[in-house]
Amino acid sequence: MTRFYKLLSALGVSALLFACSTAGLVTAPPSPPVPEEDAEVPVDPGDGAVVLPDGAVVPKLELTFVNELTVQVMPSDRGAAILDAIRTAKTSVHVEMYLLTNDDVIAALRTAKQAGRDVKVVLNKDFPQGGNGNLKAFNALTAGGVPVVYAPPAFTFTHAKTMVIDGTSGWIMTMNLTETSPFDNREYLVRITGAAEVSELETIFQADFTNTSKDIPGRLVVSPASATKLDAQKRLVALIQQAQKEVDLEGESLADTQIVEALVAAKRAGKTVRIILNDREPSTGQDAAIATLRAAQIPIVKVGTPDIHAKCIVVDRARAYIGSQNFTQTALLKNREVGVLTDNPTEVAKVVSTIDADYAKSTPF
Repeated sequence: MTRFYKLLSALGVSALLFACSTAGLVTAPPSPPVPEEDAEVPVDPGDGAVVLPDGAVVPKLELTFVNELTVQVMPSDRGAAILDAIRTAKTSVHVEMYLLTNDDVIAALRTAKQAGRDVKVVLNKDFPQGGNGNLKAFNALTAGGVPVVYAPPAFTFTHAKTMVIDGTSGWIMTMNLTETSPFDNREYLVRITGAAEVSELETIFQADFTNTSKDIPGRLVVSPASATKLDAQKRLVALIQQAQKEVDLEGESLADTQIVEALVAAKRAGKTVRIILNDREPSTGQDAAIATLRAAQIPIVKVGTPDIHAKCIVVDRARAYIGSQNFTQTALLKNREVGVLTDNPTEVAKVVSTIDADYAKSTPF
């Protein structure tokens, strides 16, 4: 019995010592799992950052939106506004054009030169492939004393459609100056009056007219990729990614994978995405783009008339891109192209109502 009490006493002391030794312990939270060496760790892009479709993460792109401008929807005036701008110029007319075949425009440029205006023209040389659709204009302008040059060969194409009048106003267009474009096509003509934007447009013209490199501030949407610090492809992808509710695209062609992936991502994020395309411009790249967009259940439509030659993106019915860039890699990164972003409510509303009307009368692509 004595041994039994001694054993209990020993056990009691041990229990007491154990209780005392553990009384102050706090259980530590479990350590977070360590990812395997090859495991992909999700990246937090940070406040407002943009994740490009190729996975690259960049800070939120501060896009420049131009307010001092007006938009003209074509076909509307058969090109009267362009002719009037040339005919009423007081000091200078500088034109850079992918395709110039309109006899009235050519005649107006010659007349302006004869009236003492500083008229200069830059033309694309290699269209159609292996030919020169601008040869007639080149010869006619030269014969009229107008200094005219072919664009620098460094660009795949010079697809820009711009005009600077008197150094105080400029035109950024989706429309070539041909005989049929003002009558048959859906086009957007943007007349800019902001001093900074007009100056940049003139800088682009002078660089191409003299085949020299000039610093381009980047207020406009300019191609090729080397032209500005933020290339056209990244600007348009960012525009789409910054949409909150809606994205509308109206264009002649769509094949750029970055643009396509941004549209698909917008759709998957619950945004409304609509696309209007020209079905007269088939290509392997566009066929692949359409297949990807259809798989994401994005509606793609076509319009019989007018012929869709526009190049336009509208987000949230409040901000828009208009320019010469088709939605292809060549246009965005390799050609000479010029476009503009705007959030001018009155002018964006014109584009929105036009897209709504075109979509309403469309048929599936």
